[in-house]
Amino acid sequence: MKKITVLSLIYFIIVFDCYSQRIPDDIQVTLDKLKNETRQSLKNKRLDSNSSELHINPIQWALSDKQFETVEKLGLKLNLGMIYDEDMRNRLLQLLKNEYNPVELDTLAERYISSSIIANEQLAFASCKFDTMKLFKSTLDSFYNDIKTKTTVNVGYKYFYKYDVFKLLKLDTSKFFKHVLGSVNNKDKESFIYDIKHNNKTDLTSIAELCGYVNDKRFIKPLIEALDKPDNFRRNIVIEALARMKVEPYHSNLLKEYTLPVDKIISGYGYNYFVFIDVLRSQESFLELSKYLKSDVPCMIVEDGESSFHHGDELKFCVMRAIYNNLENKDLKKLIGDGSKKLYMPYDITPEWDAKLDVLYDWMQKNYGKYEFTWYYYYNY
Repeated sequence: MKKITVLSLIYFIIVFDCYSQRIPDDIQVTLDKLKNETRQSLKNKRLDSNSSELHINPIQWALSDKQFETVEKLGLKLNLGMIYDEDMRNRLLQLLKNEYNPVELDTLAERYISSSIIANEQLAFASCKFDTMKLFKSTLDSFYNDIKTKTTVNVGYKYFYKYDVFKLLKLDTSKFFKHVLGSVNNKDKESFIYDIKHNNKTDLTSIAELCGYVNDKRFIKPLIEALDKPDNFRRNIVIEALARMKVEPYHSNLLKEYTLPVDKIISGYGYNYFVFIDVLRSQESFLELSKYLKSDVPCMIVEDGESSFHHGDELKFCVMRAIYNNLENKDLKKLIGDGSKKLYMPYDITPEWDAKLDVLYDWMQKNYGKYEFTWYYYYNY
């Protein structure tokens, strides 16, 4: 019986979860289309500059508003990992590790040779400089002397000139040039392949970010190794990918980096809800996020190129929406928003809304460890 690996089991659970949810046909068509496009983009990532860009976002951005509402209504749980089968994950791992398959290496090397063909031809010409008349005479003399040692008959010099020397030399300068050019190209190709394997400075930051969303444990080791490869990866994005996958100590360290003293929280210093609700998205990060309910600074809202603020735009209300719309706890929904899925702030904030800030803050402290996260990431824009 074939042994089932842990990675195979994880992938089986993801696939089983996807199909066990009975996804509506139109949504499945959208997911299948994204899967096929992604498969093709992964395959052509290095060879076709016109290939589609990889979807490096939560899966929700692939759905229409109507489809999103349907998913919400049915209580489905979707994630980007659903569209990645085993072959696609292996390909993504290959890209992350900056490895190339033989076809890629050969194709890229041939393209490189084609782009430098003129320089290589000039080099080949320089290596093909020889005096054909001098070569002919030297060969003829050697041939004639050899004949004289083997026979006492006075063989005519002209006879060998007309036939045997030409036969012996087989002078074909074009063939010789092609041979030299082939050697130059092969040497150039070997050098290119070596460089692409050992000195490649391609930016793979987006691949690292994508791996964080797909969330496959096999990506962890190469992501950690990527932290020491500044030529290929932006360190902060790699750390975020590891933190998004809940890998320690990266998750805890990033949370600690954004954990601020009370006075800075009140002033809204360094506020970045994207890190809290998307990158970290954990019990700990939402508890820390809840502290900004005590802040008293405006959100950065820009309309028609001009900043526009009113009472409901204050940071604490932005945080209230972010928390409410990213959690599914039914008691929270009833306590703050009368059970509605989404929380929308009125233009004019009444004192009741100010009171709800304290209610939500208290609820967050008491229910730490029990937060139920939505399958999607909600942003305030």
